[in-house]
Amino acid sequence: MLWSFTLDGPARPQQRHRSSWQLRKGAAPDRPLVSNGQIRQFLQQNIFVTQYYPKESTEDRKALQQYILVAAKKAKIPTPIEGPVGLHIVLHRAQPKKPATDYPRGDVDNFTKVILDALQGETKNNPFILRDDSQVTSLTVTKQWAAPDMGNWTQILLVTPPELDQFNRYHLRMPKDLNTITLHTQPQLSLDV
Repeated sequence: MLWSFTLDGPARPQQRHRSSWQLRKGAAPDRPLVSNGQIRQFLQQNIFVTQYYPKESTEDRKALQQYILVAAKKAKIPTPIEGPVGLHIVLHRAQPKKPATDYPRGDVDNFTKVILDALQGETKNNPFILRDDSQVTSLTVTKQWAAPDMGNWTQILLVTPPELDQFNRYHLRMPKDLNTITLHTQPQLSLDV
């Protein structure tokens, strides 16, 4: 089956996780630490490191999950989808008047992480589209400038069997009977002399 839905508004990339550390209460060396090994051992035993995503990133993901659920219901996508899934994401970014580059800014993998996180999971009342992002067996992402006056928007295409096999062959441009892909690092030249 093929399902397509559109998310309006700016797609924000996943922010990097943050780390904080805290020294255990009452932790003090019982003797002077003179070598790097002693210092390292003391720190490993007495420091607690916590990693977390910034609050804005967590709130963005939750809002995107709700938005995706509404879009999925409009597109009549059964939730949750079982089995393998192909995913094609097209990120349309609003072009500034004077862009600094020929392509939109932002790392494609960080945009993808947010969308994959928003597609997966399950709550008591709302199963999300995927039980786990490991179900995604094929992933293509395109980032491009949006048409003038269109603003930011994202198009998501979900593909499940039996169309998934055709989808994979189309995107890999791989013949049906070929099991490997050959990459040519130099163009093949033929000179007529």
